[in-house]
Amino acid sequence: IDAQDVQLTNKSSLFAVSGDNSTRDSGDLTITTNSFLAKDGVIIGTGTSGKGKGGDLTVKTNSLLAKDNVLIDASTSGEGNGGNLSIDAQNVQLTSGSQLLTSSGESSTGNIGDLTIKTDNLLVKDGAGVCSLLISEKGNGGNVSINAQDVQLIGSLSNLSIFGEENSTGIKGDITIKTNTLLIKDGADISNTTAGKGSGGNLSIDAQDVQLIGSSSGLQTFTFPNSTGDAGNITNKTNTLLLKDEANVYTTTFGEGNGGNLNIDAQDVQIIGDSSLSS
Repeated sequence: IDAQDVQLTNKSSLFAVSGDNSTRDSGDLTITTNSFLAKDGVIIGTGTSGKGKGGDLTVKTNSLLAKDNVLIDASTSGEGNGGNLSIDAQNVQLTSGSQLLTSSGESSTGNIGDLTIKTDNLLVKDGAGVCSLLISEKGNGGNVSINAQDVQLIGSLSNLSIFGEENSTGIKGDITIKTNTLLIKDGADISNTTAGKGSGGNLSIDAQDVQLIGSSSGLQTFTFPNSTGDAGNITNKTNTLLLKDEANVYTTTFGEGNGGNLNIDAQDVQIIGDSSLSS
């Protein structure tokens, strides 16, 4: 799709997928536009339920706005690997429960693709998310990479995350964020976690300024009870790090695996109002 303006509304859908018994790859889905609006339960996706690879999903635009429970997803629910999800935009806003997602189904054996966002400004708020979700027992998770001038996550349940569910055995991907400013506020979080047998991935941030403000606002890697994999490491390289009003940065194990390392490399660190750095 190559257009000046793209608008999808009212539970509309746009797919490039392959079916259950397919043996070939599904096609790619590429959207190139100046302005892209998706709202009100729209679903946009590539995927495979068969043996072939899922297609890549790529959005190139000046402005991407997804609001009110929009799902943009590259997935696998079969033997084939899922495609990559790539966003290249000047401005990206995800609000009101909307999701950028790479994922696997319960019975899939393929690997999840990578999720990449390149933008000047990324805003995730009001329960929206950027996620890679490993549900299947087999197959590895994908990486999540953000390259931006400014990243803001605001509001409870707003998140940037990788999660491996209880039955997963594959290696989880890494989260990498490179930005000038990172703001996590009012209960938002960035997390890389596992509830399964495979180890969790790492969380790496390279920024000029990092601020975490408000209760439950956090950077986290951890394992769930009954898990056997290790938690990933957290590395935060920044000029200034501010934790305020019960914000937290931690790596923890609740299962049989080891906890990760916590590494802070900063010119200035401020921890205020019952906030914490912990391992």
